[in-house]
Amino acid sequence: MNVEKIRDDFRYDANDIHNGNLPQLSLPELKAVILKEKPKIVAVTATTMCANEALKVIDLAKDTDKRILTVIGGAHACAVEETLFRETEHLDVIALGEGEDTFLELAERFIDNHEYTNIAGTIVNLNGKIIKNPPRALRKDLDYYPFPNRDLVPIKRYLNPARIISSRGCPFNCVFCLRKVLGRSWRARSPKNVVDEIELLYKKYGFREFTFADDNFSLDKQRVMDICNEIIERKLKITWITGTGLRADSANEKMLKLMAKAGCLMVGVGIESGSQRILDNIDKKESLEDMLNFVRMAARCHLFVHGS
Repeated sequence: MNVEKIRDDFRYDANDIHNGNLPQLSLPELKAVILKEKPKIVAVTATTMCANEALKVIDLAKDTDKRILTVIGGAHACAVEETLFRETEHLDVIALGEGEDTFLELAERFIDNHEYTNIAGTIVNLNGKIIKNPPRALRKDLDYYPFPNRDLVPIKRYLNPARIISSRGCPFNCVFCLRKVLGRSWRARSPKNVVDEIELLYKKYGFREFTFADDNFSLDKQRVMDICNEIIERKLKITWITGTGLRADSANEKMLKLMAKAGCLMVGVGIESGSQRILDNIDKKESLEDMLNFVRMAARCHLFVHGS
């Protein structure tokens, strides 16, 4: 099997999304890649809806080469933790929370044949013995991390918009939120760092549309306005939306007007319910009047509103 051809075939056009024909490797094709590349570690991430498929990859990796260390992270793993070991005997390590530092340390230790079962932020299955290590402290300075190396994937075949995560965490306590991934400690990248990434995607890869995927994009209104001013000053002709990262009570008209000037087309807000009783029950700490005021403000600023 020609692995390079598999990579070349990993493409799609806009119509494929509507037809459900998204690019993916079949399990036999993936096995061919593993046999050719001979990885020491196979790691996957998963939300709940794709957890079963992720575990199939774990099983395939071990069936192909039992020496491979198998790792899973992401929202589903953070929600169910060590119960995942009951789903498959082939899973070695669960990485909890933010994975950059945890996985880097795990990879370095394992590849160098050093002890890896005591790394903060992991749960390890060592021959049937479950070792749950302490959580890893959240890194406060997010500018420390380099931008994702998008040269490692066929990025130009991906459709707009490009996703930007400019902050992590949220200090609120809505009962439906999975805080075990990013935590309640809100941490933000600097405006310059955020727009540096946007400019890189704009100039190097040709992206013109962006979405901010923050849990709470607008907690610091001045930071949002500083990001907008950076976009305007650099003359980046882009359009962007905020996903559902705005709270109705953390916006004002001055901020929304500047967002629109900087290319924002739509703001997403967590409305959640039209019932004040339900908002109170889920500990939203917002009122229906907050929601209505936000929608009116956004309309005056010529912004579309997406309510979740």
